[in-house]
Amino acid sequence: MVAIIEAGGTKTEARIGSPSGSFLRAGAGINPYFQSDKEIRERLHSIFPEENTGPDSITHAYYYGAGCSHPDQATRVLSCLRSIFPEPVVVEVRSDLTGAARAVCRNSKGFVGILGTGSNACIFDGVSIQSQMVSFGFWLGDEGSGGYLGKLIFKDWLRDNLPSEFNHMLEHILQYPKEVALERVYSDPNPNRTIASLARVAIENKNHPAFSPIIEKSLRDYFEETEHLYKPFDNLLFHFVGSVAWHLSEEITRQVSERGFQTGTIVSNPSDLLFHYHTS
Repeated sequence: MVAIIEAGGTKTEARIGSPSGSFLRAGAGINPYFQSDKEIRERLHSIFPEENTGPDSITHAYYYGAGCSHPDQATRVLSCLRSIFPEPVVVEVRSDLTGAARAVCRNSKGFVGILGTGSNACIFDGVSIQSQMVSFGFWLGDEGSGGYLGKLIFKDWLRDNLPSEFNHMLEHILQYPKEVALERVYSDPNPNRTIASLARVAIENKNHPAFSPIIEKSLRDYFEETEHLYKPFDNLLFHFVGSVAWHLSEEITRQVSERGFQTGTIVSNPSDLLFHYHTS
């Protein structure tokens, strides 16, 4: 059997099976920049609680995760995976961007964007990533993502630039009042996930005059940040992966069209496509 593990800032999903059928397991998000080795192992073990033995045991485990583009972080995750999948199980750790590219492009060239809790982008040539966005993470980057959209909402909220009718909704999501919000966020062990949770307020009210400009700015900043990737090309399909991409597909398609390109595949979760990539 094959296990395809996709780890993001909010959740981790594993699709396990063979070409004849598969099933899905889910757990807490994993990002080696935010979790210790102990925490990563615990989160993996919650998804794979049983021992990897027997005739239906997993023979190949492919992990695609946030933060794994850096070799040191990928090595850490690989070590944690080995506590579950000892040799001779084949274990491979790649970035979430590589997973997204393999899922939506397969063997074709294209622009691949991730818009979920965080954001990323690359040019994929059908085999490997040729160039990619310089990602500065939650605090300094992640343009277009749920975290970035959440930061824009959070700042407008603290500045009293949002209609008061949304105060209760935002406080309910954060579980604390505006008066202590800034202090709580800076002491939050998972600020990216907390702030990204505010994005749904904009998504659910995307036609509201208070939120449509915020969404417009978030996506515009993303396409400006990634312009150096797609600018050299005249003909390129734009593919997107992630919950934010899925919910804002119309807005994304419009911005892609304005730049003279066409939109290809937009999926919230590339699990099925990636599983097919490894088992076909």
